[in-house]
Amino acid sequence: MTFFERLGGRIRARETVVSVGLDPDPDRLPATVQDADLPRWAFNRRIIDATHEHAACFKPNAAFYEDSDGWRALRETVAYAHGK
Repeated sequence: MTFFERLGGRIRARETVVSVGLDPDPDRLPATVQDADLPRWAFNRRIIDATHEHAACFKPNAAFYEDSDGWRALRETVAYAHGK
């Protein structure tokens, strides 16, 4: 199944076309996630948990993950979003 076929199914199932952007600027993350092992992942998890019932998809912006911890956070984010 292609990405667009899966997306179409998700749009129909959720009855929405909302796409949630995951653009965690490390300098603007809330204090509540700053001490996490991967602050961007902790922030994204909270956003996904709060919105997954209303979103057709999640779109991480690669520009916010371009360092070693960022790539780890992105991998965790993608795996978690796939489970929602």
